[in-house]
Amino acid sequence: MAVSANGTKLENLVNPQVLADMISAELPNAIRFAPLAVVGRKLEGRAGNTITMPKYGYIGDAVDVAEGEDIPISQMSTTTTQVTVKKAGKGVEITDEAVLSGYGDPVGELKNQLKMAIANKMDNDVLDSLKTAKLTASGAMSVATLLSARVKFGENVNQPAVAVMNS
Repeated sequence: MAVSANGTKLENLVNPQVLADMISAELPNAIRFAPLAVVGRKLEGRAGNTITMPKYGYIGDAVDVAEGEDIPISQMSTTTTQVTVKKAGKGVEITDEAVLSGYGDPVGELKNQLKMAIANKMDNDVLDSLKTAKLTASGAMSVATLLSARVKFGENVNQPAVAVMNS
């Protein structure tokens, strides 16, 4: 991308490597839905934009076994699913005069607003995914229904979880 004659250049401002490090260090704390989502870093430093994720299938619930009877044996299985990583970005152009003469801390404010813009984008994407997620259950919502849903997603039912529902 060409920079206009009055555009910010590296020699005039802050090294973007430093700015990126500062934002990335604070970004996970700015994302409201971060506790509900897994942040993957498998593609850092690698070519490509697709991750293949393996997952175990559920062997089913245990059954009652009478004395002296054999315990039923189940076979474990695995499947895979592919996830494509997308890119989101936001840019700001600032002149060296604005940095030097602007009221307050323009570079600090730029950093905060970029962090907020990226965090809001990620939050909105998670929220959009949650809006389209559907769990169909017969009858009223129950603990058993929620546990069954977690099993379908390959989650450990003994780990803490959060359910986001519309009343």
